[in-house]
Amino acid sequence: MTDQTQSPRTIQERSEATKVVINLLDAAEVGVLIPYSEINAAASIEVQGGDRHCLQTARRALRREKKKLFGCVFNAGVKRLENDGMLGAFDKRLVHIRKQARETARDTTCFDFDKATADEKREALAAQAVAGTVYLFTRPRSRKLVALQTKEPRRIPTREMLDLFAKKKPAQAPEA
Repeated sequence: MTDQTQSPRTIQERSEATKVVINLLDAAEVGVLIPYSEINAAASIEVQGGDRHCLQTARRALRREKKKLFGCVFNAGVKRLENDGMLGAFDKRLVHIRKQARETARDTTCFDFDKATADEKREALAAQAVAGTVYLFTRPRSRKLVALQTKEPRRIPTREMLDLFAKKKPAQAPEA
């Protein structure tokens, strides 16, 4: 039994169950659904219960190591995604991020600036600004703007992305 006062530590090795799930998913063809029952039987775990971490670790490992992306099919299993499915997954994730950013920005309006120190005020205002920026960049209209501004398909550097959204500074009147 471990001491409850110990701090959490990183597990350096994958469990045998996770390795089994990785091998099972790695063998899947694009578009194929792997039922949860098959994963459970192969790895002797319950991925819809307390062993979901094994499936999550396997999905992350395959994404990172083999460039294979899997999506969850509600109450059925996981499916290896093809490009169309990946685009849908990207859009779904960006919608979630946009909603979280909007809620964070709204939450910052509850911050009591009268009782805060200068450092706390700066942190709250920074959080609000970052959340607002994330919301702006994840709107469908913003993504369309980026797609239309790039003449050929290529990765867009962050600096170039920011420049697309930068407003031009108004010309200053010459000093007399």
